[in-house]
Amino acid sequence: MPLNFKQLFFPSPSNWKYWVFVAFFIRSLFFFVQIHVFHGGSFWGIEVNDTYSYLTPIDNLVDKGIFSPDFRMPGYGMVYLPLRYLFSRTVACNILLLVQLLFSALSIYPLALIAQRLLKHVLFFYATFFLYAISYYTCCFDQLLLTESFSCSFLILSLFYFIRYFDQKKKRDIVISSFFMVFLIFMRPVFLPLLIIFPGILFLSTGKSWKNILTTALLFAAPFVLADGLWMIYNYKHYEKIVPLTRTKWSPNIDSSYVKPCNEFIESYGGGYVRDDGMLHRIPAYAYTSKFNEDSIAIIRSLITMSIDPKLSLDERDKYLKILTTKLDAYSQSIRNEKPYVYYIKAPFNNVSRLMDFSSQMCILFFVKKYGGYMHSFYGYLYLLTIYSGFWGMCLLFAKSIKDPLLLFIPTIPFYTIFVHSFVVRATENRYIIPSYPFIIICGIFLFFWIFTKVKSIAKSSQKA
Repeated sequence: MPLNFKQLFFPSPSNWKYWVFVAFFIRSLFFFVQIHVFHGGSFWGIEVNDTYSYLTPIDNLVDKGIFSPDFRMPGYGMVYLPLRYLFSRTVACNILLLVQLLFSALSIYPLALIAQRLLKHVLFFYATFFLYAISYYTCCFDQLLLTESFSCSFLILSLFYFIRYFDQKKKRDIVISSFFMVFLIFMRPVFLPLLIIFPGILFLSTGKSWKNILTTALLFAAPFVLADGLWMIYNYKHYEKIVPLTRTKWSPNIDSSYVKPCNEFIESYGGGYVRDDGMLHRIPAYAYTSKFNEDSIAIIRSLITMSIDPKLSLDERDKYLKILTTKLDAYSQSIRNEKPYVYYIKAPFNNVSRLMDFSSQMCILFFVKKYGGYMHSFYGYLYLLTIYSGFWGMCLLFAKSIKDPLLLFIPTIPFYTIFVHSFVVRATENRYIIPSYPFIIICGIFLFFWIFTKVKSIAKSSQKA
């Protein structure tokens, strides 16, 4: 008997071999088309400004026996390390990209299973699988030497095994979940609170005693505590400081330059970062206080120039940098004191807008000469549809989770990601939303499913009437 359309293209979710194959096919297609279109040399990927801080410490460790610079947690480096020991840098980086592709593809099927398990309908499996599989917004990072691709995959896999532990009560699953969580945090320390959030949702879902949940939480956190303990010992030996995560929000180079006080000042009114030319531009009128005006900013620009003037001595440049820092700190404090609405409300919501800004996203496939424009439009509209529907779907899922707390896993991840980057850390590059984007997709799917069921219900009521 010939296979029908559903059996051929939409077999049972339990047919994991089929779905893993399809995931690999789609993500590999994106990956190798990008290589063909955008690269001509022996290196297949893209290095950006932050890449050096992840790879150079390992390069130096292998070549010189020195782990430096060491201001980032070594999660990404630990994946790169065995490859770099065995191969040249170019070959090791290419294999690293293939490992990113591997986990990117492997995470699609578990994400779809998460959606089906929590939302209790097979349609969520199919919709999640295909929409995430073709999500160029996430898979383009498989070809960048940054933490986004691994972070996205490891977060999905950690949650998948955590939920499986909830269902099957096998300690192996909680250990595997914790393993992926350790790498996630060592790549993106901002996700540390998930060690508490995941067990917390479990407690709300089961209603078990604190003793049982505490046992689970300790088992979940133990691998990170062990790994982070080793990292803290390393930092204490070298810097005589207790550093559980990272020593700096930025980097030592930024911390010792004018960029840090400028960034902190700009963050106070929600303006982003210092521009590429290193100057402060277009301070919005709503940011000015009694402590500074346009003339004050003009003086700051002059101080920036003098703080980096190679004709001046190091002592003179340091003097101007201290004056600059003192002034900008005072300006930032004046915004807090005189305009609390700007500092505590407007600036964070500006950050949310910047975090979601698709125009800043690097999209390699858009450079395809013949179809680039069409693809840009398609993915641009798909992204906007996902973000807006995801927001309202997130709200609906929070409401629905009052009766079914296990649903909290889906909306909490994007909500936390947006909140911590926009309101707490105040660091809002568009790529920071990437790890939570798969869950935004699920939220968006849930919105359309909810609308469909409501319309269907209204239609049935009308027919009866």
